[in-house]
Amino acid sequence: MKILIFGNGFDLAHYLPTSFRHVMAVLRTIEGWSYVPLEIGVDDVFAGFPEDESDFLARSKVLYTLDGLKFDAEVIRGLKDRLGLNLWYRYFDHQHNLISSWVDFEHKIGEALTAFLKFFAMLRIYTARTHTLTSLRIDAREAEFSALIADPEMLDILVVFGLIQVEYDATYGLDAHKVRALTLSDQHVKTYKQTYRLDESAVLTLLNSCLTDFVQILETYLTEIVGRFMPQKDFVFLEKEIFGVTDVYSFNYTSTFLNLYQRNNRHRSHLINLDYLHGQAGNPYKKLVLGVHQVQDQLLAEFKAYGFLKYHQKLFNNTDYHFLSENRVFNKQITTNHNISKLKMIEFVIWGHSLDPSDHEYIREIFAFNPGRDEGVRVKVLFHNETSRFALLSNLLHVLGKDTTEYWMKKNWLRFEPVPDVYALNCAPTVVALEPSHDTIH
Repeated sequence: MKILIFGNGFDLAHYLPTSFRHVMAVLRTIEGWSYVPLEIGVDDVFAGFPEDESDFLARSKVLYTLDGLKFDAEVIRGLKDRLGLNLWYRYFDHQHNLISSWVDFEHKIGEALTAFLKFFAMLRIYTARTHTLTSLRIDAREAEFSALIADPEMLDILVVFGLIQVEYDATYGLDAHKVRALTLSDQHVKTYKQTYRLDESAVLTLLNSCLTDFVQILETYLTEIVGRFMPQKDFVFLEKEIFGVTDVYSFNYTSTFLNLYQRNNRHRSHLINLDYLHGQAGNPYKKLVLGVHQVQDQLLAEFKAYGFLKYHQKLFNNTDYHFLSENRVFNKQITTNHNISKLKMIEFVIWGHSLDPSDHEYIREIFAFNPGRDEGVRVKVLFHNETSRFALLSNLLHVLGKDTTEYWMKKNWLRFEPVPDVYALNCAPTVVALEPSHDTIH
């Protein structure tokens, strides 16, 4: 039995522009156009592609039929219009230099959500002491807001989203450019007899709605832009990595494995179980999951901000959230291995997943087997370069701890291997190979 688990690095190894940097580069290009032309080609859409990843796009053009490809102007115009209105896009655009991967992206969602919830709590404590909020302008010297004033990143988040405005005074206090006052936006403030109350529920509803819309923007990018990347020819079958695969668990939104390998699978007669754990772009029955793993329990319970959590979205969207414990064939094989002397190996191949702690439930479930006795489970983690191998091992140590990680590696149940060079394998001998790519795959 062979189980393939992949993340965004699987797409990137196939030179599909699906990293956060790629997505934001294209969205920023489209959003910056003064008008949308009638004919839009690949070079138009990818005009703002990062210069340090020019080799990546060059390889894409070799592997996929992109010459003459035209994108739907109405779709692109719709993207442009939605981007101009989306608060989360504005925030991600503001923070884009601090985000290098989808893991960072999720962390930024968490930081923003935490900033809002903490501010709500501060405002509640302040109004409880003063009994009423008689002005939208609040003196920054009020003790309840000291933590906010001392945290410029948190302050910046609230300003970018338009919840507050900040008044500075270079001569106020002992420090230059000290915050003098905060002014609440009146967009979500309720007024009663010259007193004010922030409608926290309305703010969270707006944030949730904008995040849902950003997910739809991302889905449009994946289906209408990246989804138009058709391979020049069938990709070379990856014998070592894919031969004999029985189950695929995808943390990707794209259908890359299905499009590139399912149709040229050497064993078409056997059905591969394919689950999209975070949703599948273009499939209305498997909506995308994009949010945070957890928020501080106290804040989460107080403001009921569950809609931003991955597990809430999975349950609400009825996403493929089943994993190994629900895999009957897998569990039957584990049971069989308990009762026979000759084990039938169960191999996991992890390709392009960062093993970040945000997915710790899945990681721990994989390594919950072989507990003191060999149940036949083996794990192979594919790495892009030495930097990524270092990060993967660090994440495993963080999630599993030293003892489990070291034990699995000593037993040779866990090993690391380099990813196959998909570009080299699929380039015809007549194609002049580019210099090796130095893209970091997350």
